[in-house]
Amino acid sequence: MDIKFRKLKFQDVFAMSRIIKKTGIKEEIKGLFQEKTEKSGKDNIEISQDQGLQLAVILFENIYRAEDEIYDFISDLSEIKREVIIEMSFEETIKLLSSFGKMEGIGNFFKSASKLMQ
Repeated sequence: MDIKFRKLKFQDVFAMSRIIKKTGIKEEIKGLFQEKTEKSGKDNIEISQDQGLQLAVILFENIYRAEDEIYDFISDLSEIKREVIIEMSFEETIKLLSSFGKMEGIGNFFKSASKLMQ
């Protein structure tokens, strides 16, 4: 299955904000970005693809807390029907989440969404 995601847009911040709040991962996300900011000495830095993957892992570890919201969000981004995502094999789900973590701009998107929740 070839997985493609559309570009992130402002309205996605609201969905992601709900997911961050419901999963309780705000502090983990802030910690991930704060560590990079402290190492670089800069406040406005690009988030690496590795950090995007770390975000996907954090999300995966807490996915059960916001199952419906995550299905809807991933479905909207990928244009894969929610029902198809629900029925994916474990391997397909890992590929989907890995692709999500590698999306261009996903790290900065999470960073911005978590800042809105402060």
